[in-house]
Amino acid sequence: MGFNGRERVLVIAVALCLGALVGDRLVVSPLYALWSERAAVINELEESLSKSSLLVDRRDFLSERWAGMRERSLPPSESRAENEVLGSVTRWAQECRLEITALKPRWIREDAAYSTLDLRATGQGSIEAITEFLYRLETDGMPVRVESIEVATRDDSGSLLTFNLAFTGLQLTGEDG
Repeated sequence: MGFNGRERVLVIAVALCLGALVGDRLVVSPLYALWSERAAVINELEESLSKSSLLVDRRDFLSERWAGMRERSLPPSESRAENEVLGSVTRWAQECRLEITALKPRWIREDAAYSTLDLRATGQGSIEAITEFLYRLETDGMPVRVESIEVATRDDSGSLLTFNLAFTGLQLTGEDG
């Protein structure tokens, strides 16, 4: 079977195209996919290494901060912790001229490492008294956090307000992690 010059060129062109297609499907595309996959893994590992290096660099600072948090945690005894929080809340309310009408504590054991003291307070006072009370609650060294507050007016002028406040205190009970 003899090909003339033109047919020979066409056969060679078709063979080259088929070879290129087969090479692309069997060699180049799988290698490119593998390269892309490995590049993604390398990027993830570099990010992880960067974060780990940052943690190692900040280890002393974080250890000191964690030790400080453990020291400022509520006392390990639930009754002592409750008395400490309730005493502080009562003192702040008196100093701010805020009337607390109800204060309900409840312990929640989240984990072996910590418990939270969930407190619900209801009271009344001026906007200045409520603001000062919240400021003292948030800035005191005691580990408490405001979860929610609802404020409503009791009179037409808005000078007497009632509030419902939910806040929690943290008690670390487990060993250092």
